[in-house]
Amino acid sequence: MPAIPSMAISFGTLIHHVELSLSLFLAGFAIGQLIGGPLSDHFGRRLTVFVGLSIFAFGTLGIIFSSTLNGLLLF
Repeated sequence: MPAIPSMAISFGTLIHHVELSLSLFLAGFAIGQLIGGPLSDHFGRRLTVFVGLSIFAFGTLGIIFSSTLNGLLLF
């Protein structure tokens, strides 16, 4: 949260546009909880955790190397 103004300056956009990243993170986290529970019951926890962490790592790497706000929001 403290980095949002710096991110807005870095991307050259408004703070309100950068705040969408927090909303999208929370929405993705909620959807992951809804989908991950039944998948973990069906396929087992180990595989589900591995896939979830892989998706999280891919998204994190994408965010690190994003040079635009749209790239940040995509990942």
